[in-house]
Amino acid sequence: MFHHIDPADAMGIAGFLLYAGADLALALRRLHSDQIRFYLISGAGAALILASLAIDFNMGAFLTESFALAMCLVAVAVRARMRGRAA
Repeated sequence: MFHHIDPADAMGIAGFLLYAGADLALALRRLHSDQIRFYLISGAGAALILASLAIDFNMGAFLTESFALAMCLVAVAVRARMRGRAA
């Protein structure tokens, strides 16, 4: 199964690890959902998975990751705007 990991699989695995790490940090209260950092990590995970799909396409995964990345970008923008108002 893991005898040969091609670049698409490596990017997909790295993206999953970023997602899983961000979610675990959220669950353990190491990160909070009001922190931009959480969404940057999750967004990077989605971006890596989307990049892997450019090599080995799957429509369901593409739609899921596109939505996840869009929501992370919205969350980062909202939190950045809130920071700007607080300053």
